[in-house]
Amino acid sequence: MAAQVKLALPAPHPAQAKIIANSNRFNAVAMGEQAGKTTLGIELLLASPFGALNSRRPVAFFAATSQGLTEVRRRVLQVLDALIKRRVNARRVELINGAVIDFYSLEETTDMAEQYGLIVVDDARMVPNLTDLWWDMLEPSLKAYKGQGWLLSGAYGKRNPFYKLWRLGQSD
Repeated sequence: MAAQVKLALPAPHPAQAKIIANSNRFNAVAMGEQAGKTTLGIELLLASPFGALNSRRPVAFFAATSQGLTEVRRRVLQVLDALIKRRVNARRVELINGAVIDFYSLEETTDMAEQYGLIVVDDARMVPNLTDLWWDMLEPSLKAYKGQGWLLSGAYGKRNPFYKLWRLGQSD
């Protein structure tokens, strides 16, 4: 009999739970400052139906900055410590259930040929070329698994790529 591991994941607050319950394949979420966007992203990455704990499909977290990525990676690895099979490199972690989690900073965008069952982009409005990245790299990375994509950000006006993608989602 396999040993059970208990993880300390924060429960989503009511607004986050509503967002998760009403999700689609592609999701753009605008929330205020300190509303829990990063925490929501970690919850999705790990515990959603497409997340690393519930699916064997690879998942990825994209942060707008290297500093933001370092903090998220630290939080995720701390929570998952007992489930980590191996740390392949600074970007990739393999779990004992067969899942893979990749971490990327969009400040240092590299060509990516990976396919994912779920991607989360945090602080999306901070990525100046977000529209191009979405159509050229991120959205295509979801094709093989018919994966789920999440763009999380503050609203911050109508003159940024996140707002354009958010509006596109409102018309679907």
